[in-house]
Amino acid sequence: MKTIKQLSLWSMATIAIMCSCQKDEPIGLNYERYSLSIGETRSVDYLTTLDSDECMGIVRPTDCYTYPYLPGTDAWNELHNQGLQVVYEACKIPEDILKTLSTEAVIQAFFDFPFISEIYASNSMLEGFNSMTNKNSAYAEILKREDVASTLVERYVNYKAVGCNAAIYHTPELELLLAQPEIYNMLDKNQCKEIVKEALNKISARLNYDPELKWLHINTCLMMGRLMLSAGYEDFKDAVSGSKTLQEYLDSQDYSFKDYELIILYANNY
Repeated sequence: MKTIKQLSLWSMATIAIMCSCQKDEPIGLNYERYSLSIGETRSVDYLTTLDSDECMGIVRPTDCYTYPYLPGTDAWNELHNQGLQVVYEACKIPEDILKTLSTEAVIQAFFDFPFISEIYASNSMLEGFNSMTNKNSAYAEILKREDVASTLVERYVNYKAVGCNAAIYHTPELELLLAQPEIYNMLDKNQCKEIVKEALNKISARLNYDPELKWLHINTCLMMGRLMLSAGYEDFKDAVSGSKTLQEYLDSQDYSFKDYELIILYANNY
């Protein structure tokens, strides 16, 4: 599993990542800042891969929102010189526009948020995620959509866990989103089970692709554990009530927890 230091370095590399709905590269964009090295030999071109139906297993919404400021542009740099708070405000999607977007487009806007990679800049990814959502206006809109549960289930089931590094990039964000009480409380028991089953498939596929991707268990197992509790899986509830370390991991993503195989075992029996 990657260390906090490694994740912080990843954060610094990814903080500039921003995918636009436009196919053409915006004028003044530093294209190299949209590439991220993963490991020592692989790199990701997000402008290409996040726009790829084949890569993400979904059709990018036709009404997706294009953020007016993109990292690497002259306009972004000028705005950034005025302070981060100014940039945060500029990246808020106007309420009147949010209301017109499809649920799929709102979800896409959540992932396209220029500061989404701040999840890697805190003591835990869960802590960073919670901090990032306070600035991401698409998140508040997601919670208002009645069809968001089914839309997120479809997105999780369809995206490719391997064979496309952009999917690897999106795994923490998507699984942490599904691990939020506001989200999983919208899911019924069948949807929880469907996600857990698919998560096991993705774990297997990732490890077969690259054993080093085991570090992603920290989010996948958090999501699976919370979903199994939410769905009332009695055997797992008993296991959690009898283990302080397991409870702390599910509460706060305690990085000292290492027994992911325990959660995977219960998920397989779920």
